[in-house]
Amino acid sequence: KLPRLASFTTENSCFAGVQTLQLDSDALLTVSLGPGSFRYTRQLEIRAVSLTAFSVGRFCFHEVEAARWNDLPRLQSIEVGYKAFEKTKLAEIRSQDWAAG
Repeated sequence: KLPRLASFTTENSCFAGVQTLQLDSDALLTVSLGPGSFRYTRQLEIRAVSLTAFSVGRFCFHEVEAARWNDLPRLQSIEVGYKAFEKTKLAEIRSQDWAAG
């Protein structure tokens, strides 16, 4: 967990080779990723009860196979760039935690 992380921002092509991203934070308010970031990531899971905005640039998570966002009761906006999540086979977005049903 990241109890005080309020914002996560990247420039172009950051973490391009990371295979799995699990982001768990009660304080995270915004995620803004530059073009090509996490391009070759295969698995993505985000749990962030305070998240209000999620924005990714071109080709972010281009290769991700499964993307899960859960426990997002405050999420207000999602912006997705050109060909981001292009090869995704499973995408689930929930406002409550998986365990809570």
